[in-house]
Amino acid sequence: MEIGKALLSGIPWRIKPIESTLNWRRAIALRYRYQYGLYTAVPVLWACLGSFTTGLWADLGFLSTLFFLELRPGKRMALQSLGFTIFSIYLSMASPSHPMPANVEAHTIRGTLVEETGSGNRTAWILETQEGRIRVQSSFGSRFVPMDPIPEGSLIEAKVTADTVPGPTNPGQFDFRSHLLSQGVVAVYKTDSLRVAARPNLLHRAVNALKDGLSAALNHTLPHAPECQRASALVKACLLGDTRSLDAELVEDFRNSGMLHIIAISGQHIGLLAMILLQVCSILWLPRKVGFGATALAVAVYVPVCGGSVSVARSAIMLTCMLPGIFWERPGATMNNLGWAAVACLVWRPEQILSLGFQLSFAATFFLVAYSRPFAVALAPLRRRRAALAGIYAALLMSAALYAGLYPILAASVHLVSPSSPLGNLVTIPVSSAMIASACLALLAYPLPLLPGLFGEAAAGCARALLASVHALAHGPGGACSAQTLATGWTIILLAWLVALPFAVRKGRARLLFAIGMTLIAGRWTYGQIRDFIQDKAVVEYLDVGQGDAALLRLPDAVILIDAGPPNAGRDVILPCLRAHGINRLDRVILTHPDLDHFGGLAYLAARFSIGMVVYPGIEGESQAWLDLRNILKERGIPVSAVRTGDTLYRYTEVTLRVLAPAFAGQFPDKNDNSVIALLERRGRKFLFTGDMGVPETEFLMRASREDIQGAVLKIPHHGSDRSNCLGFLRDLHPERAIISVGRHNRFGHPGLLTVKSLDSLEIPTLRTSQRGAIRCEMIGRSNSASPQWSSILDANGVDSYRRGADWD
Repeated sequence: MEIGKALLSGIPWRIKPIESTLNWRRAIALRYRYQYGLYTAVPVLWACLGSFTTGLWADLGFLSTLFFLELRPGKRMALQSLGFTIFSIYLSMASPSHPMPANVEAHTIRGTLVEETGSGNRTAWILETQEGRIRVQSSFGSRFVPMDPIPEGSLIEAKVTADTVPGPTNPGQFDFRSHLLSQGVVAVYKTDSLRVAARPNLLHRAVNALKDGLSAALNHTLPHAPECQRASALVKACLLGDTRSLDAELVEDFRNSGMLHIIAISGQHIGLLAMILLQVCSILWLPRKVGFGATALAVAVYVPVCGGSVSVARSAIMLTCMLPGIFWERPGATMNNLGWAAVACLVWRPEQILSLGFQLSFAATFFLVAYSRPFAVALAPLRRRRAALAGIYAALLMSAALYAGLYPILAASVHLVSPSSPLGNLVTIPVSSAMIASACLALLAYPLPLLPGLFGEAAAGCARALLASVHALAHGPGGACSAQTLATGWTIILLAWLVALPFAVRKGRARLLFAIGMTLIAGRWTYGQIRDFIQDKAVVEYLDVGQGDAALLRLPDAVILIDAGPPNAGRDVILPCLRAHGINRLDRVILTHPDLDHFGGLAYLAARFSIGMVVYPGIEGESQAWLDLRNILKERGIPVSAVRTGDTLYRYTEVTLRVLAPAFAGQFPDKNDNSVIALLERRGRKFLFTGDMGVPETEFLMRASREDIQGAVLKIPHHGSDRSNCLGFLRDLHPERAIISVGRHNRFGHPGLLTVKSLDSLEIPTLRTSQRGAIRCEMIGRSNSASPQWSSILDANGVDSYRRGADWD
């Protein structure tokens, strides 16, 4: 028994006579009764919570909470916790920094298909090969049209070449490279030819047949009316992990309402399935252990049926870690189960520590378990009098604690939180649970008459109610709100306070600790407000939207967007950037002219973000995209106004934003020559935004405003096109710095050779978004002599200099 305990806990125990080791069953049961879970879970969870910044968070978080924990038997527990902390840090640092192809030349690879995503010429396949898990995607723009969906487990042979996965080039942008790393992908390739070399083996064929059978049975039981299509797709996604039929708008509603966990199979789904199966086994009069074994086997089969994703397997592992105590009727501590589940998941796939899903899953479970006992004790008097009301209060408090605990992670990763989610969980969790339970019963009763249809109707009804609730939460007050990443130190303090608070209840320090935490939070908010007022900061940010224009002005009491880039920029660049900065409203949007690469991203933005006013040069576009944008602005009630020379768009103390051109709508025949030219001035610093102005508007600008624009930071017109830029204009203006907003490898050849030579000959410092990513100029202080600080997401070597505020000469 002592040997078993030594192996399980990693702590040296006194070795007793050898006959005590014979009862291995009792050894496992006794091991599970020890309260090691807290000391196992806390360091691992801290490593997960802090891995998105630095592995040192695990040490700092553990040390900050150690004082409030009951260490029994003392040093041994501390050593165990420290061991798991070091282990977690090692795992977080052991992952490769980049998914790098092993062979940059064209070659042939063979691998087993794990997952197929996308469609058409943007299909991608995840293959398990000898070099590890790789991603193969069809070449962009190629004529290669992939075949029909390939069964999982097939042996794939493809001729591939190396592909690159660029990191984010704008604040808040989705880091696809890190996402691939968290999924265990070590290389990315592209292909123009792919074939199935061998069919799946017997096991894969059985899993695929079971998956197809369950999908067909579920389709048969669910209603087929047109108004039920979205509800049926939601049921299939929540039960079988089939998200292909979910439309983008539905997924976005779940994300903005904070309910995205409902459509991702997690512990809630696995737990409900296990409960239903256990109840069915009880009805069939099966022995407890037989029923539990059958349930465990069903959950093991359920994982590959749902696609075998990491999130599903992680939930199954968490359930499996509870098996020994329940099977031998020696339930262990929940924290113990959680701690060993975290370790098991990291041993299985160490790269999971980089995954947001892993961090959120274990952090949410930790806070739910930690706060359940204090809330139960606090509500015990009310529960004796009004059990229903106490249950509602308990659910609301647990949801609020969960929201507070996950806030730092969500703010740092997706920059999006939903304040209404604590109230929303009171509705969505019971409804989604009823939906999943009804769908499970429909499948279990499939061979019977009448019952499958009734359960299917019930599941679809719950799905419709869930869709309505989520839509109301997403679009109502307190829905999607931008959340700026907290400073590292304050994040550690907040998480340490939230982790320590429930454990301080046992030592009678809860009130003192709560008061200290609230005082620190209030002090931090007050300090931030005073600091922002004293600094009087203004920031100009030229975003990398590819072949297009977009600039964000963060002024002392307003946020202004100048142009919105091409259509995909609103979703992929501008909205994530606004959320990363904690911005929830644009006071004004300036559209320089109606070209798609300047207004395309505004349609997506206007439909989902608060905008005060849109101004434009007064000329209308003729494209369908422009007409759609005008309709969206009208539906949303966003005023649109034409501007002309002399209009002041913003004024605050010594900061002004003025319109220099055009003098009137349609001043020149070409719409590019009617671009809105805006000048931002702040204590002698000038920034000139030029749209796509050509030679006629340039000549007008130099005649009317030559002295005003001398020495300004110039956004080079028309992405550096030769026909919109001339040596004489640059020589007369002599800008302090030139910014070229241009896409990488664009088909227009921008910037033009003549423009580049002119800038070089005049020795004008020039920055391109295609080389630097987003470029930021930050002006701090109330002194005219304070020089602006220039920085970008990427410097010339691809090093992250944006965060360290590199100053360029």
